Amino acid sequence: MKNSEYILSLNNESSLSAEYCGAVKFFDSNEFLRTLEALDSSIEVLFSSAPLMIKRLKRHSEHEKSGSDFIRMVSRNIHIGDTLRKELTEHANDELKHSRMFNALIKHFETINDYHSRYEYEYDTDSDVEKFMGDVDLFLISTHCAELRNLFILNGYLVQEKCGGMAFPSSFYPAIHEIHKDEIRHVVYTQAYVSKLASNPELLRYFKFCLEDYEELLLKEVSISIAAIPENETK
Repeated sequence: MKNSEYILSLNNESSLSAEYCGAVKFFDSNEFLRTLEALDSSIEVLFSSAPLMIKRLKRHSEHEKSGSDFIRMVSRNIHIGDTLRKELTEHANDELKHSRMFNALIKHFETINDYHSRYEYEYDTDSDVEKFMGDVDLFLISTHCAELRNLFILNGYLVQEKCGGMAFPSSFYPAIHEIHKDEIRHVVYTQAYVSKLASNPELLRYFKFCLEDYEELLLKEVSISIAAIPENETK
C-alpha cells in the first residue's frame, strides 16, 4: 500500500476532498520515501541502546506535555464551535496521558536495563503559544501535519516489535500501541477539517508547505535524540 493510500484509508476516502487527496500524494514521492528510509535506520539505532531510548522517551514526554498545554489553550480561549472544542479538549487530555505514559516507560527502562542517566537532557522546544496568531484554520492544518509525523514515527517503532535486541519493559509495546491508536484518531478528526479547508487555494498552499517541510521535521525528531550523547552512554 502506498503511503498516501494508507493515510486516506484511515478515514472514508470518499468523504475527503480531491484537493486533500491530491496533496497527500506527496507521501509517495521519492524524496519522502528516502526520508522514511533514513528514519527507519535512525530508529534501529535508538532501539539498540537504552540511553538513547531514554533520551528519546524524554523528548516524547516533553513534546506531548507542551502539545497538551497548547491545544488546551486554543480550546479554552479561541472562539470555536462546541464540537471542535470537545475534540480539542479530548486531544489535549490524550497528549497529557501520553506524556505520563512516556515518563512511566522511562522509569521501567532505567530499571530493567540497570541504567540511570547521569545527564539531564533539555530541549529547546518551539513556543507554539508565542507563534499562534489566533488563526484556527492554520492551527488545524499544522496540528494535522504534526499528527501525521507522530504516526509515521510510531509506525517505525512498531516495526521493531519483532526484531528483538536490548531488554524492553513488558509495558513498552502495549503503551506504544495505545498511543498509536490515539494518534490515528487525532489524524482522522483533524483530517476531516483539513479536507474541507483544502478547497481554499491559500490554505491548500499552506497545507502543501507544511507537508514539504515534513522531511526536516520528521528526521529532526530522531536525529536530536541520537546526537550529542557521550560515546560511553550509548552502550
